[in-house]
Amino acid sequence: ETTIIGENKSINYKSPVNNQLKLTVEAIQNNFCPEGFNCIVAGYAEVKINILNTNNQNIKFSLFFGDYYGPPKKLGFKPDTLDFNLNQKAYQAILKSIKSENNDKILKAEIVLLEK
Repeated sequence: ETTIIGENKSINYKSPVNNQLKLTVEAIQNNFCPEGFNCIVAGYAEVKINILNTNNQNIKFSLFFGDYYGPPKKLGFKPDTLDFNLNQKAYQAILKSIKSENNDKILKAEIVLLEK
């Protein structure tokens, strides 16, 4: 399921397999090259996410969109994708894009949450 969500916003996911997950975007940090500047790289955005299940178990992580070259520097590392387990169930979170609506400065994250 794909969701477009802004900073400090939450959405609930429900399916036959999981009871319910609550995904919260805690922050969207804009590290893109500022408009009007010439930068070596385009930059990136970091989306800080918290996922909580009905047992009050949670996982916090960051996903990155754009030219992110930071840690961890591992073979096959995809900064826009994370596989994780919560209450012995496997999931994958994917950051598809960063958007702003109507040319405003408020960024929103397009996130896909999959059960594996």
